[in-house]
Formats: sequence, C-alpha cells, structure tokens
Amino acid sequence: MGSPSFDDFSALLGRSRLLPNEDLPGLTRRWRGEGHQAGAGAEDYARWLAANQYLTEYQAGVLLRDGAGPFFLNEYKLLDRLGVGRMAGVFKAQHRLGQIVAVKVLPTSKAKDATHDPVLQQDEGIRPVAVERHAPRRTGLRSQA
Repeated sequence: MGSPSFDDFSALLGRSRLLPNEDLPGLTRRWRGEGHQAGAGAEDYARWLAANQYLTEYQAGVLLRDGAGPFFLNEYKLLDRLGVGRMAGVFKAQHRLGQIVAVKVLPTSKAKDATHDPVLQQDEGIRPVAVERHAPRRTGLRSQA
C-alpha cells in the first residue's frame, strides 16, 4: 500500500484520537502558513507534525503505513516501539495522567487471560501484560567527616 493522500492522512489522524479533532484545522493552517504548498503530500505533513512534537515519529509512521494503530491501550497512549521479540513487544507509553512507562504487549494468542478484557480484544489482537514504572535514579555522595 502506498502513502495516503493528504486528505486521507488528515482523516486517519482525526480517527486516531491522537490529537483533539478541534485542533486539526488550526494545525493544517499553521503548516500551510509556514510555506507548505497545497499539493504537498502526507509524508511532508507527518514529518512536520513529528518535528513540532504534535505526534511522535512512531505515530506518524504508523499513520502513513496503514493508519490502523492501535495507538491506545486502556489508559495509555503508545508513543514509540522500543523493541519486539518472538513473544512480546515493548512500547514507550504515556498514562492519561502524564506518567511515561514501558508497556509489554503480548499477542492475544499468547496471553493467558485474553478473554478478560473485551476492549483489548478489539484492539488488533494485542494485550498489555506488564507496565514498568521507573522512578528517576538518584545518586548521592556522602562526605566522610
């Protein structure tokens, strides 16, 4: 599948819920106001959104490739894919209250309680299995008196 048209990309962005729909016309106007031509493609707009931190590069790339996401798992917004293995993927995510975490995601076929959460069954067959919360490390030196 090729890259979507600008209009198709804008529609995907609206359906993704990554940004408030009421902000999208203003973003397009700002992008055009910075000298981007009406014929510019979705790739240019996606790069601009990522460069200006409206989207992450991961989110922009998913929208350009297939638009399917998912971009949210329960109360977490997926920001970046940190790694993928045979059994699970790990994503950098942001809790709705702002905390940045790592979310380990198993395919539904590998999760022991895949029937437990019907909302996640609808999200492309993936299921979060662990959230790692990392407190900032603090190191201190004690002086010897």
